[in-house]
Amino acid sequence: MKNQDIFYQIIAMIMMTTLLSGSAFAQNKNLVVRIAKLEIDAAQLENYKSILKEEMEISVRVEPGVLSLYAVSDKANPASITVFEIYANDDAYNAHIQRHILRDIRAIQWKWSNPWNS
Repeated sequence: MKNQDIFYQIIAMIMMTTLLSGSAFAQNKNLVVRIAKLEIDAAQLENYKSILKEEMEISVRVEPGVLSLYAVSDKANPASITVFEIYANDDAYNAHIQRHILRDIRAIQWKWSNPWNS
């Protein structure tokens, strides 16, 4: 299957999810749609995919305004990951980013303050 075909299938899934969630594109002009292309260190790929899956599930379930999050990897290069995100508005997107920034800061502070963590 070509990358272009996969891309169109993902866009169709995102649109269907958004429509089924009651936020049709035509009705909500404030939607924030983000697409991120990531290159992950191959040695960390399985760990990253596990964390990414869990974070996406939690974000959609818990965070208000996070409508859908999807991630796909390139069949020819599994370490190349594309993430598709849809938020109800800028506030939902910014709250999502803030949650992750704070989580990362706490993790770094714990690592620095934990003398048993080398």
